[in-house]
Amino acid sequence: MQFKLCVLAGCLLLMLSCTKEKSGEANRPIERNRPTTIDSVHILHAALAVTVPVKGFFEYWKKETIFTSDSTQVITVLVEEGQPVQYQQLLLSLWQLDRSKEFTPVDVRAPFEGTIEQVFVKVGSRQSPEKPLLHIYNDDFFSMRIKMHPDQIRFIRKNQKVVNADSTIVFDGYVESVDKKSKFITIIGKNQGYDRKKLHRVNLDILCGKVNGDFIRSDKFINNKIVAYIDDESSFEITPIAVSDSLSLIAPAIPHLSRLSVVSHKY
Repeated sequence: MQFKLCVLAGCLLLMLSCTKEKSGEANRPIERNRPTTIDSVHILHAALAVTVPVKGFFEYWKKETIFTSDSTQVITVLVEEGQPVQYQQLLLSLWQLDRSKEFTPVDVRAPFEGTIEQVFVKVGSRQSPEKPLLHIYNDDFFSMRIKMHPDQIRFIRKNQKVVNADSTIVFDGYVESVDKKSKFITIIGKNQGYDRKKLHRVNLDILCGKVNGDFIRSDKFINNKIVAYIDDESSFEITPIAVSDSLSLIAPAIPHLSRLSVVSHKY
């Protein structure tokens, strides 16, 4: 009888303990995970006219810092900062301090038509070799050097047209060079009267013509990528590399599928 009473008391204590734990769990805030949905997306295999969006900062197409080659003393400075100069215009003259050199002034002339951005010396300054004298630039054109995605560089060609992607500036240029090894391209276009220093990051579009590939709807991408599922256990990332209206050319290519399961996070 006494043994039965002990067992009954133990069961009551266990029930009370479980009730307290459940009550404590009920008072805790519920941690809600972001709901995840799996969408089925159609893949279009086609040759469509695409544009490649790029962004970057404009540079002057011509710019140069002129340095001394020997130990010299500045005897004349004929230009000032902000002054426009012509090609081969005399900028300053130097006197060579090495007595083994001929005692003939060395004239420094403009390497191209442009504007003096900065003068580093004044009359009487003594300069050791490889020291800067002045900086000159030409802003008739702007250039932009951009690192491209490996899957983009394959259909970017020299002389392809480049236009502005938004209304912040007017730009009409072209692809000047393509380095497939380093994945860098250079874009160049005429300056429409802008001050480069006042321009922020600029959005441009490279017009690449028709490209054969796999396309899905652009609105499926979040932060420029989506996660796709092949089966229940494996997944991989898809990146948009070009645009054709409301469709995006994707990488990696998926030529053998007509539909794709992708993950989208909805808040």
